[in-house]
Amino acid sequence: MRKPKTVTTSRGCVVGEGPNKNEAKLDLSNKIDFLCNAQAPHIEFRWGLTLIVAASPVGEWCYQIIEPGKATEHHGKTLWMNGLGSRPMTMSDAISKVRMFAAQSAWEPRRDDELFVFASACKEAEAAELRSWVKWQRSYAKHKLDGKTDAEAHQLASGF
Repeated sequence: MRKPKTVTTSRGCVVGEGPNKNEAKLDLSNKIDFLCNAQAPHIEFRWGLTLIVAASPVGEWCYQIIEPGKATEHHGKTLWMNGLGSRPMTMSDAISKVRMFAAQSAWEPRRDDELFVFASACKEAEAAELRSWVKWQRSYAKHKLDGKTDAEAHQLASGF
């Protein structure tokens, strides 16, 4: 079966796509309108990480977490980038999710769990998920100290 033809058109580095020229132009126009009217990206610094949250032209929230000082990638920075999906979500919800991801990256066993969750400034749903994640990490570490293999510790920490 033949793949449907896709027509592309662009202006600068913004690309519009569609099954025909008119649809591609309409897609390009919509993306340009979005970029002209989009909410400004949110940038914050937490635990030595730079968190950036922005809306994309396709209606998804995207984020980047930049960790300076890592000389192996991206000109001395470790960079994580992902989309948060297209389910309806406010900028505030997206920021809370990204704060949770950054907290998971920055967590260390020597930290006080509740102070750490509080410092993450996540909304309650993400704070609960972060607490659960920390509990799992501690359980896994305990099983590893007890001499379990990685697989056994993972199963025991997961409750299997």
